[in-house]
Amino acid sequence: MTGRPVLWTKTARTDLNHIVDFIADNDAATALVVARRIEARSETLRHHPERGVLDARRDLSSLLFERLVR
Repeated sequence: MTGRPVLWTKTARTDLNHIVDFIADNDAATALVVARRIEARSETLRHHPERGVLDARRDLSSLLFERLVR
């Protein structure tokens, strides 16, 4: 079973790009790690959609992230 596809809104993708660009200004390697962690965590919704916070009005799930870099 492949699960439901994880679709990013345009706003979410833009936000991720801004976050990564901001981090990359100081540390490109860390920016890449953060981007990969966010994308990998998001993909878990494919098989475990209950992990997200459902916004039924827009049929979207959101994920909350702990601090990704220390």
